[in-house]
Amino acid sequence: VTHDQIEAMTMADRIAVLDNGVLQQIGEPMDLYDRPANTFVAGFIGSPGMNFVAGSTDRSGTFTSISGGVSFRVPDGLAAAEVIIGIRPEGIGLQEASGTSGVKGVVQTVERMGNESIIYFKNSDQQFTARVSATVNLSGGDAASFFSQNEKLHFFDSQTVDRVKV
Repeated sequence: VTHDQIEAMTMADRIAVLDNGVLQQIGEPMDLYDRPANTFVAGFIGSPGMNFVAGSTDRSGTFTSISGGVSFRVPDGLAAAEVIIGIRPEGIGLQEASGTSGVKGVVQTVERMGNESIIYFKNSDQQFTARVSATVNLSGGDAASFFSQNEKLHFFDSQTVDRVKV
């Protein structure tokens, strides 16, 4: 038994995640990381934690956040739905050319870790965390465009916060 998710991920063969005494998910560490059952598990497992963006998809399969500053193409099965998109920090990359999909933001802080950098950036009223190559040369106050490929996105129902199968 531990409250330390890093300890659990490194030592356990199977993990049971509880929230206020209610079992949320049980499984192998990487199953919980790659396929979290809900937003609680998704936010608890992983460091830094998963980014979440609430919004809706239209019939063409485009997700737009509530604040309007985030846009992604989504799989066909999510057309016309209210969803929460989850993106792990390592699932966010720096977009070299400006495009219509992804997240434009202003860098708040950069933590240089040697082999990688953790970038904290803000878009409208939404805070994001990205884990990128140490060679990325950004500083606080810089404007940047970020992206995530569809296979790196996690989808959760806005009402139940459970994972949506797509």
